[in-house]
Amino acid sequence: MSKNKRPFVAKDSDDDADFELKPEDDLAGEEFEEITEVPAPSAAKKVKVDKASTSVAQKNSEGDAYFELGPKKRLSIRLWQKNILIDIREYYHDKSGEAKPGKKGISLTKEQFQYILDHASEIKNAIKTTSTG
Repeated sequence: MSKNKRPFVAKDSDDDADFELKPEDDLAGEEFEEITEVPAPSAAKKVKVDKASTSVAQKNSEGDAYFELGPKKRLSIRLWQKNILIDIREYYHDKSGEAKPGKKGISLTKEQFQYILDHASEIKNAIKTTSTG
C-alpha cells in the first residue's frame, strides 16, 4: 500500500480509453522543503586543559577542595560518613550560574585512589599500547 494516504481520482481526457490519475488535492502551487542528508557525527573533540588553573586546589561552597579537569569536569576531595572520597564528576550550571554535580561520575575511596596512583606506570603503558593514535 502506498504511503500517500490521499485518494486518487481518475480524470477523463479527451479519449475515453486514457485515464490520468491525479491526487484529489492539487499541490501545484505549494512549496516543498528539500530533504538534505544528515551530517555524520563528528569525532569527539579534545578538550584543552589549562595546566596552571588545575595545579592549584580550589574550594567549593561546602569547603571541599577540587581540581578542574576541564570545563565541565572536576576531581574533588570530600568527606562523607567519616570517609574521605575522591570524586570525579561532571558538573552543570543551574539557572543562577552555580556549578552543580551531575549524575555522571565516580567516587573512589582513599584505598582505591591509592591503587591507581601505585599502578600509574602500568596504566600509562596500557594506554600507550591500546591507543589508536
